[in-house]
Parts: sequence; C-alpha cells; structure tokens
Amino acid sequence: MRSVGTNLYSTVLGYNKETYPTGKQPENWEQFWDAKAFPGSRMLADMASGSPNLEFALLADGVPMDKIFPIDIERAFKSMARVKPFIKKFWDTGALSAQMMADKDVVLGSIWNGRLQAIAQKGAPLAIEWNQHMLQIQAYGIFKDGPNPKAAQLFVDYSMAPHPNAGMGFELNYGPINRKSFDLLPAATVANLPGSPENLKRSFLQDVHWWDENRAKVNSIWSKWILT
Repeated sequence: MRSVGTNLYSTVLGYNKETYPTGKQPENWEQFWDAKAFPGSRMLADMASGSPNLEFALLADGVPMDKIFPIDIERAFKSMARVKPFIKKFWDTGALSAQMMADKDVVLGSIWNGRLQAIAQKGAPLAIEWNQHMLQIQAYGIFKDGPNPKAAQLFVDYSMAPHPNAGMGFELNYGPINRKSFDLLPAATVANLPGSPENLKRSFLQDVHWWDENRAKVNSIWSKWILT
C-alpha cells in the first residue's frame, strides 16, 4: 500500500480558561508536570489511544523538541511516573478526552486539537496552548491490488489540490497538507491550525517510523506500568 498525506492534526496542551485565564495557563509541558505551581486534575493519552505521551514526558524532563527521537523509553517512563499521581485518567479515545474537558472532570490535558476546538466552538471554556505541540499526519492509502487504482489516484489528486484541501481547515480545524491551501483561508482560521506558518515554529513532528518499530516494546512496558 502507498499513502499520501491528507491533513495535519496535533496533540496539544488544552486548558480550562475558568481555572487558568489565558496568560496564566501552563505554557509548556514542564509546567504541565508541575502540579504544585499549576494545581488541578489532568489527563494524558493512554496506550489504547494509539500511543502514550512519551514525547511530552521527555519535554517535561528538559529534552529539546529536536532531540525527542529516538525516544529514550526509560527516561520517558521515569518522567511519566512523576506526573502519574495527578492524572485523573489516561484517555483512550478522542471522544472521551473532549468529554472530560467539557465536563470539567479535568482542567488540563493532552488532546487532539480538533476535538478541543469542536467543543470550544460550542461554548466550552477551553483553549489551546500551542507551544510544544506534536504535529501528526493523516493520510490516504491506495492498495496496489485494489480494483480501481486509477480512480483512487484521481480522487487523491483532486483532494490534494489547494481549494479542496483547504476544506480541512474550514470543516475540521485540521491543517491542509498543500501549503498553498493556507493562502485561501482567513487569517483567523490559519492562526488556529496545525501546520500554519506560525504554529510550525512551536511544533515537532511525531516520528511514526519510530513508533512502528517500537510500539510493541512500549506496549509491553505500559501494560505493567499503568497497573502500578
């Protein structure tokens, strides 16, 4: 199977604006880990969500964004252990993470940007701290032996054109893969999209190849660690 990116999404630091008025929220993952300076219930991603937030654990431990991969698994879990007592729940679905924040079960957490923005647009007092967010890519896949590979390729070609791809920003709060699509979006929309020129400066790209090679190992460690 071959694949091509469709859109950019991010795992971000979400916060409740009633608990932390904008300007007084944690501005990085080191501060998120500091439950004394920033008290309140928290959440992070479970292994069942796709991958736990080992990247953020390393950032909280002082690792620069450009040095996260390859992940030092032992160091990441030691860092996770420091924040674990303050985690109300490790979420396993995007729906659960959004519901926990909407219900104020937690006031801080890692969350997919689109999930938070969808409920914030409906009135939930939530916001995103874009600093140190993790950029991720969704993609179309075309099976080599599929029944209509030419039609599939034509569809992908069309959807990746600037105007169709810009719809990702309008409809889903996800950044388009085609850089020209950003020019078609309002400035206010672009400012809140993963992959925008300004937000790129505050992000790092998740290494899916590292996760593909190490997921089983991390899962084995996680399944024991989460029970302790």
